Amino acid sequence: MQANKQVYIRFYGQGSHAAFSPELGRSALDGLELLNVGLNFLREHIKSDERLHYAITDTGGKSPNVVQAFAEGLYLLRAP
Repeated sequence: MQANKQVYIRFYGQGSHAAFSPELGRSALDGLELLNVGLNFLREHIKSDERLHYAITDTGGKSPNVVQAFAEGLYLLRAP
């Protein structure tokens, strides 16, 4: 049997308009993307019967010219 653990991870940043004052923002979406990159690199170091899955469930908005103040991902970890 496989055990599994499902968790939501939320990042909170500081929103800002990317065209007007991007230096005032702290992107929550950047934090979420860095976590996902790290998990992808981690995959080569775990056992072959262990699994890491994720989905970005909330990107913080639909506008591309905004530093997102919130982002959320759903993560599923499975192992015997």
